[in-house]
Amino acid sequence: MVFLGYLVWALGGCDAAGDTGATPDFIPRGELKLVPNAAIVTYYEASWTTEVSGPTRLEIDDGDEPLFVTDWFTGTDVLHVPVLGVWPSHPFTARLVDEEGGLIARETFTTEAGPTDLSRMTVSGEATWEGYLLTEIATSDVQTVMILAPSGKPVWYWQLTGNYVVRTLLRRDGLGVWVLGMPGFTIGVRGWIGSVAWDGTMLMDLTPVGHDGEGATHDIYELEDGRLVFIAPDTRNVDGVDYAGDTIYALETDGAETALWSFWDEFAPDDTVVAPLSWTHANALRWNNDRQTLWVGSRDLNMLVELDPKLWRMVNQLGGVEPTFHLAPGTVPPKGQHQFDFRHSRLAMHDNRDATVGTRLAIYDLDFSEQLPSAEETFEYVPEPTIYDFVMGDVTWLDDERLITTWSTTGILEERHLDGDAPWSITLDLGSVFPYTQHVDALPGCLPVSVD
Repeated sequence: MVFLGYLVWALGGCDAAGDTGATPDFIPRGELKLVPNAAIVTYYEASWTTEVSGPTRLEIDDGDEPLFVTDWFTGTDVLHVPVLGVWPSHPFTARLVDEEGGLIARETFTTEAGPTDLSRMTVSGEATWEGYLLTEIATSDVQTVMILAPSGKPVWYWQLTGNYVVRTLLRRDGLGVWVLGMPGFTIGVRGWIGSVAWDGTMLMDLTPVGHDGEGATHDIYELEDGRLVFIAPDTRNVDGVDYAGDTIYALETDGAETALWSFWDEFAPDDTVVAPLSWTHANALRWNNDRQTLWVGSRDLNMLVELDPKLWRMVNQLGGVEPTFHLAPGTVPPKGQHQFDFRHSRLAMHDNRDATVGTRLAIYDLDFSEQLPSAEETFEYVPEPTIYDFVMGDVTWLDDERLITTWSTTGILEERHLDGDAPWSITLDLGSVFPYTQHVDALPGCLPVSVD
């Protein structure tokens, strides 16, 4: 455990290689260089040369406690190692060590101040979760994509104007992040998909065609094979009325687009539709790891649809008209829901409902053991005073008893426990919102000490 190595170093002042560098007796066995990124002050690249023939890595601390370690590297010359996990305006120490924890080289560095938009956040309490959160600060002017540590400090960020960023996801290959932007929260406006490397350069800059040029909207999800799934508005004329449905597309690795499944395949609008140009209003994608299926949320049809990714056909429908799920007594189906998340047989949902009763968090226990699956509502939380979170609300499981919740319109991101405790939150300045959020255990190549 790297934490034990740090404890020995902190208490004893020396390690297997001798002195840590705090006294003149320490003799370096290599040279370490850290280069800050010009555009993103929290991103560094490390390079080193060493006399050690075996594996070496960096250990980073902030002067008070160990933070994270990089991957192990073999060779006497190691170049351009990403250092992800430091925050603005703070001193840090990087220690190059061998497999026995022996000190090879040591460098201290201080990060510069980040953009002023990062100061829109006020952190309250102390988080009990570990890892990182990928989210955004959305304003009417500048959009700040960022990665937050449990302290609430941003360890990476990237900014743009002209698009509301509604989703940020870690790339599976570790090269950076996926970003979905929308010119405005307006029906009929084409979305934009980008991919940003850790140094701020663009790996992809694309406005998808989607259905008849209607583009992408609301959410994206990267499949294990590297294809990026996105929601695409799909407007068709029925009996002289234009209805906006949604089709699920895959952005192939070569840039081509493939239609996978459409609400038009299973459902049809009728004269009871109140807002034809928001008929389905699909707004969320989530993977169910236990069932190996992709789920799509339709806000205006008040339903979740389960899709089989092998055949791209609908398997189940929770909520809406003619659902396949049996609801246990007292279970209230979703209405106008936003994001949702699965943990084994449990479904957590940001259930928007309407302005008269406000938004709630709901948890359903799902049972797929019978031919007709069932859902039983086992938990509900309604904020007091009530919140009507009409855009981009989110919920993510941390473990069996803890959630990360996003109350977007009020600019609140919080850790909420099922026993009623809420030990940590971030509140944004008025006029800023938190869109969707992703929780990850570690950043590519840099593992938090508590996980190591």
